[in-house]
Amino acid sequence: MSKIERNKPCPCGSGKKHKKCCGSPQAEKADRLQKLDAELNRFHEDLLSFSTNKHQKAIQHQIDHYKQVDMDEGTADLYDAGLVQWVILHAPLLKNYQTIYQEFYQRHAASVSPAAKDKLAVWPETAPSVYEVVEANQQDGSMTTIRDIHSEKTYQTPISPDDYVEGTLLIGTLVSFGTYDYFLHTIIKLYRPDRDKLKQLLTDYSEKTGGLLDHFPDFLAEALVVGVNRFEWSKPNHEEVAQQFTDQMVDKDMDDELILEGISLWHEYCRQENPTLKKLESYAAAMDYLVQKKFLKQPASQKQIAEEYHVSLSSVSTNYRKLNSVLSEEAVPAGS
Repeated sequence: MSKIERNKPCPCGSGKKHKKCCGSPQAEKADRLQKLDAELNRFHEDLLSFSTNKHQKAIQHQIDHYKQVDMDEGTADLYDAGLVQWVILHAPLLKNYQTIYQEFYQRHAASVSPAAKDKLAVWPETAPSVYEVVEANQQDGSMTTIRDIHSEKTYQTPISPDDYVEGTLLIGTLVSFGTYDYFLHTIIKLYRPDRDKLKQLLTDYSEKTGGLLDHFPDFLAEALVVGVNRFEWSKPNHEEVAQQFTDQMVDKDMDDELILEGISLWHEYCRQENPTLKKLESYAAAMDYLVQKKFLKQPASQKQIAEEYHVSLSSVSTNYRKLNSVLSEEAVPAGS
């Protein structure tokens, strides 16, 4: 195709001259960055597919090497998912002490553009960190602003604000694309009230020789036990209720102290009653209602909360009365 003359009408149909529309320096730069985004996105997807299809056993073997034997099943699953990104980029588990990333890059380097190579050169040097969701893009919602809680640097990333509300803490490896940064693999969502503890933990490991690049497996193991796991639970499903309650309250952007109060009350109820549970969601919903009824001026109705947890109104009402009779010296009146 012949090059479009700068003073001719722009072929996009805007009616402007090409030099002041799609042919402007700003537009050409934006076009280059979008193409770079697309190229790096393909590389990213292919890297993950290659890692899973060719080296899944090696990845799992490496993870098992670091995993602590006293992890419960839920924590172990999160640990497995969270460590994959570190293994791909940093673990020299292949021949000649290569990482999976190095092997993949060498196979595809000839087809990578110079601009993409500049970006990809930094990926293996990127350390995981903990990020806090700051806000969603107010214009179109396509980007979410997150902040590294250690360096305080902010980034734009295309994660959904519907899944990660403001204040949510995320563990992951953030790698640079063209116009944004994105997580290499699974994002681990953490409990918000423990921001200060996580920040201190992050600082401690970053100051070790080798930093978080060398010590991420140990950091991740410690980070995952911060939060609701601070309590000792006699039964696994008691903790599952606490987690369901926490996730729902975080999604509703409830105050951190309110969430902690609810977990503490639920823990006390379990300590006294050691209940045998069937429908876990109904207990989480009942705790949600009890906390709102007890501490908020305008609590949600039992009906509204039952719909949020996808349980029946009667089960919420019944379990609320059980909780309230044990946890309140003076019963809070039931309502709907």
